[in-house]
Amino acid sequence: MTNKLRCAVVVVLAALAGHAADKKPDPSQLISAANKNSDLSTIPSHRLTGTVVLGPGAKNERIGSINFYRERERYRSDIEISGQHRTWLHIGNKAYSAGSSPLVFMGLEKLTDIEKAWREPEANGTTMKFGGFSRKKVPNSTTWCFNANQRDYEARRLCFDATRQVMVSTGYEQDLYEFSDFQPFEGRQYPTDIRRIKNGKAVLEIRNLHAQLEDIPESIFDVPAGAREFETCDDIVDAKLISQPELFPRGTSFPAGTSLKIFIYGVVGVDGTLGNVEVAAIPRDPAILKFAEDAARKRRYSPARCGAKAVASEIYIEFEVSSSGY
Repeated sequence: MTNKLRCAVVVVLAALAGHAADKKPDPSQLISAANKNSDLSTIPSHRLTGTVVLGPGAKNERIGSINFYRERERYRSDIEISGQHRTWLHIGNKAYSAGSSPLVFMGLEKLTDIEKAWREPEANGTTMKFGGFSRKKVPNSTTWCFNANQRDYEARRLCFDATRQVMVSTGYEQDLYEFSDFQPFEGRQYPTDIRRIKNGKAVLEIRNLHAQLEDIPESIFDVPAGAREFETCDDIVDAKLISQPELFPRGTSFPAGTSLKIFIYGVVGVDGTLGNVEVAAIPRDPAILKFAEDAARKRRYSPARCGAKAVASEIYIEFEVSSSGY
């Protein structure tokens, strides 16, 4: 094949790919393609490292690190921030968490298995409904966004680069994760930069994420001392709130322009009750902490499930109240 003919073929193929990306896609196929293209779980023993930044650009910005190890179905995530450390470990159908108070790591739940953060469960028209399609074209790529609604859960907004076949954002209007600067790794792709945007403001960044093949010592998968153990599965259904007593005392007044952030951690048992509750507030207010803790313990959930079996699971709650209300 001559150079001119080879160039002509490349141009035609690129044009056809661009035309295909412009057509309204089948959401299930788009999700499936992106999942496969960015699935690192089948790659032999490897490690991901990166910088974790909480409150990027803020006065109280905190910087730490993440080390994620995977060997097929086993994986471990170690996060360290400002001298605090937490470990999440997954072996077979068991998950473990240990280390410093989980309240220190609020908002980092997607990092327990970071490789799933930029992937979505396989979806089809019988379990998930799609709508609200939009398209954005930029040089060399086309991004499709749409709403995905499963059962009676709140619809999520998913966005995919249809040309590169990767997911570039997922979440809700006021709580969105963005993935960018995808790099190749053993025939797959992964984002080197991750951002969490809440209420229009970046609250978390993962910078310079780097993947490399590595022989992982067996000791990495030892269960940490004092770890909490949970039963889990690949298609676990998250716990869902079914009763919601107020977590904040009504009628509390604030000086104009001030706000209070409340963070709650707990374990939803198989009976739907919330135990192992921990609460923090910024700024700290003992009376409000006591109210929020007592109210949280009264909440009831439909427990997480693996198939038909109810299983215990960790849950994180965070909200902010201000002089203007919730």
